[in-house]
Amino acid sequence: MIQKKNIWIICEYNQFDTPEVLQLLQKANELKKQINSAVWVICIGTYQKEAFNVLQEYGATDVLHEAMESFDLEAYIFVLEQMMTTYEPELLIFTDSQESKIVAAKLSNRFEMGLTADCIDVQVDKEGEYVFSRTAMNDSVLANIKCVQSKYQMCTVKSNIFQIKKMNNATELHMHRLQNKAEFKYQGKCKAYVERKQKNNSSTKDIYKAKVVIAVGRGIGDKDTFKLIKRVSNYWGAEIVGTRVAVEEGWVDSTRQVGQSGISIAPALYISFGVSGTMQHMIGLKNAKTIVAINKDPTAPIFDYADYCIVEDLNKVLQEMNKYI
Repeated sequence: MIQKKNIWIICEYNQFDTPEVLQLLQKANELKKQINSAVWVICIGTYQKEAFNVLQEYGATDVLHEAMESFDLEAYIFVLEQMMTTYEPELLIFTDSQESKIVAAKLSNRFEMGLTADCIDVQVDKEGEYVFSRTAMNDSVLANIKCVQSKYQMCTVKSNIFQIKKMNNATELHMHRLQNKAEFKYQGKCKAYVERKQKNNSSTKDIYKAKVVIAVGRGIGDKDTFKLIKRVSNYWGAEIVGTRVAVEEGWVDSTRQVGQSGISIAPALYISFGVSGTMQHMIGLKNAKTIVAINKDPTAPIFDYADYCIVEDLNKVLQEMNKYI
């Protein structure tokens, strides 16, 4: 049974008010009402008053901040360890970034606690216990997972699964600092960086911002059809994404795979060509505003989700579209 303990949202270093954090804050505040708990946002890095104000606007009531002038992974994890030992949170929720997954995995090992990765939801059951939902068995089933015999529970949550909501009447924000800091002096091991490269995420960021997204699936058949789709997307200023098959065929990059194994998006308009619409893919479209599905198979699962359904050979549809370009 969950006791009255804190739910923690763990921010990446100096990334305190990102959309991913605000999404987790929305979900954590929903859980808070069910279990009579408190939600803390954990911020390690430089002091950022504007970022803390944003957190407050979106429902944060408590922030635990610890200063760190420059990023060091082991030092960052060490500070989190001391925070956990001091305050003993019940649940730690991480974003799905690579850095967050590394931190969560290391903490899971050090504290011997449960960790569920790539969650699409977190709920509280009738027994008052956390239930973590994610796909499993090559994304063919939806698994509901509980962490047993574990003092702490952790999960990483996929981006764009939860919506962001600004609070009408933001409450006072309480700032906390790590207690007994004099006792916690990190003794870093000797290390050497051979090379450091900045990862270019601009392509993926464009997808998240796009109002119109076109998706391709197995049904497009070949590269020639894909060229027609690309012409349509260029005309509309749309971003192209795909299913796992589209990635395997080389039509789209792996960073543009939508679904449980890829990214989640929330465009104003999503148009699919030859996408069957399996559960694993549609999970990534949970917050899409309008879905248009084009598929010659009238029994395709995507028609159960679509706002507009076109049962037709997609090449005929593309030819009509290209007449106007």
